[in-house]
Amino acid sequence: AYRSRMIQYAADKNLILLDLGDATTRYLNTLTLEETKSIYLWAEENRYQGKYQMGVADNAHLSEYGSNKYASILAELIKNYKSPLLDSVRRNLL
Repeated sequence: AYRSRMIQYAADKNLILLDLGDATTRYLNTLTLEETKSIYLWAEENRYQGKYQMGVADNAHLSEYGSNKYASILAELIKNYKSPLLDSVRRNLL
């Protein structure tokens, strides 16, 4: 419900909408379940000290690799969006 309202609000207000949710979902659908573990915070026991020393299987929070991947997906959305409002942002991405 939130996503559809966000899309409608952007359309109603003539705002730029970079749909990272859609883009990342399409990306994740190209991966196997095992491959998605590199995107999210999955770690075997003793890989980390402290909080995750016993291991972690977290499909909500991104790993460092996943954060970088999502950032590159967002950069591609900005790069490919057809709007002069994003020209200065695009120049800084190149």
